[in-house]
Amino acid sequence: MRWCLFLLNSLKKIFRKKVEKFKEFKGYGELEELTKQILLAKEIGNKAGEETVNNMKRFIYQEYIPAIDKINIFENEYEVFKEIDRRFEKWMSIQLKPWLREKCVISLLGAFSSGKSSIVNSIIGEDLLSVDVTPTTAIPTYISYGPRKVFKFLDIEGKQREISEDVFKMLSKATRMAENVFAKLLFGYIRYCVMELPIDGLEYISLLDTPGYNSVDVEDIKRAKDIVKESDIILWVMDINDGTLSKDSINFIKEILSENPLPFYVVINKVDCTPPSAKVKVKEEVEKILNKNDIKYEGCLLYSTNSNDENYKFYKNEMMGIIGKTPSIKRTQNLKKYLEEILDEGFKMITKDFKKWKDIRDELKRKKTSKMSEFIDELPKTSFAEVSKNLQKLKKLNEELKNLDF
Repeated sequence: MRWCLFLLNSLKKIFRKKVEKFKEFKGYGELEELTKQILLAKEIGNKAGEETVNNMKRFIYQEYIPAIDKINIFENEYEVFKEIDRRFEKWMSIQLKPWLREKCVISLLGAFSSGKSSIVNSIIGEDLLSVDVTPTTAIPTYISYGPRKVFKFLDIEGKQREISEDVFKMLSKATRMAENVFAKLLFGYIRYCVMELPIDGLEYISLLDTPGYNSVDVEDIKRAKDIVKESDIILWVMDINDGTLSKDSINFIKEILSENPLPFYVVINKVDCTPPSAKVKVKEEVEKILNKNDIKYEGCLLYSTNSNDENYKFYKNEMMGIIGKTPSIKRTQNLKKYLEEILDEGFKMITKDFKKWKDIRDELKRKKTSKMSEFIDELPKTSFAEVSKNLQKLKKLNEELKNLDF
């Protein structure tokens, strides 16, 4: 709401000062209507997801962490809790985004005009993404499976809002208005878009079309990097007419992979523009430069979005083969698994102390004496009563963890 008010007030000031200039701008009326539709877009509730997140948050921060902290079983406790916090944040983000849950997210990265959006359009079989965007206004867009067509966006405050297909197409078209102040304000309000489509092959994946890495807008680059963190595979798209990967591309790829060591493919696009010998030459050059820079990659593919290309079906089948063999990711289990691992480690440590006490107690009974001094070097730091109590705490946490709905 705060951002909406800011946007509206800013627009009023702009209109007062330069309204005539804006009205002369081609597409002004469409942009004005689009802004109204975006600001009035209905918020989509996610009560089930929010309830699950709140239950998990309460369990972790009010029960789990305090109990582990009190038991004091880890020397590097700060690092353990920091990792729990990191995993919870990622889990929460995914839990509130159904188009990521149990999906493998495939990110398409690359320079502007490399053809990322065209590739996505060819995969989904519809020209829904703009293929003529500009660096300052591109919007990251998820394409995922859904039983019906749904178009939505995430606003600056993290709220999901649904829009019609017509508004989405208007939004896609408006990305071409690079230098318009009105457009810049509007796109600053939108974090990214989401399309859910009933298309076979997308049931277990989510495609992510990102802004070009060479965007002149620092915020564009930051947004692309942030959402790639939620990805599982990276497809780097390059224009075959570039001949090879540029130095800037190599540096950006290294930076992305250092932060996200994921399976990585290079897709050489627009191959219908060159003869067969040139295709082979470029592919060999790309593989050579990847090896030279120690960049680990799963494959280097040729691709064309031109359906008239004689090899079009082969290229698309190869691409769909990679997408199809990609397993769905049990993303929501990542946090639970880590919490279970901590409990297992705690059980091992406490059980070890419990066994020590039991062995000493049995030995004292056998000798019919109570002289603990004989076992002073073997005594655990924690008393027997405290060890028993801590063991019960861990068992209780484990039961609660099992009963939580992930």
